[in-house]
Amino acid sequence: MQLVIDRLGATLILAGAAMTLAVLLGIGMGAAIARNWRSIGGALSVLVSVGMALPSFWVGATLVLLFAVNFGWLPSSGGGSARALILPAITLALQPTAVIARLTEAQLREALGSDFVRTARGKGLTEPAVFLRHALRPGLGPILAFIGIQIGFLIGGAVIVEGVFAYPGVGLLALNAVKDRDLPIIQAFVVVVALLISLTTMLIDLVARVIDPRVATGGAP
Repeated sequence: MQLVIDRLGATLILAGAAMTLAVLLGIGMGAAIARNWRSIGGALSVLVSVGMALPSFWVGATLVLLFAVNFGWLPSSGGGSARALILPAITLALQPTAVIARLTEAQLREALGSDFVRTARGKGLTEPAVFLRHALRPGLGPILAFIGIQIGFLIGGAVIVEGVFAYPGVGLLALNAVKDRDLPIIQAFVVVVALLISLTTMLIDLVARVIDPRVATGGAP
């Protein structure tokens, strides 16, 4: 357990950077697809579909080949600096970004056609106010639920990404433990990841109650 805890900080930094990137890009791309389908929405939709299909190990190896080997812009391994965090964070954030974009698009399309959005427009509110306050905010509930689950799975899924980039986190420790058949480390890794998923889920539920009052009232107006 002590070995896992010692490596956990590096993995939390990687997972936090990846999730921040995924949330910003995913919500932005989902909103752009929902609002501008005829202009840039189609191209972004294709990118989202590609991002959902590409496996992380292939993306990581490709990024290393391009930006570390060919161009020499970024380091290919290690975790001692912010530059070494860029490639693994992008690799780990790819699939969550695509899923968040799809969720955001679906929630916004449903919200933009709802009665309360039409009422807000009928009151004379500006389109940005209608979009941000009345369409985007109620649709954040399912997105937050996915983010809460995904944070824990990012830590578990970091096993492959940390193996590709030789990132000194708990994922690489678990990967080496599997190779060495070190059962105590594997057990400690599973316990820590399960605990983080549980704590994150409870925290996201609390945040959802603050953002969307319908959650706290059980759907009552």
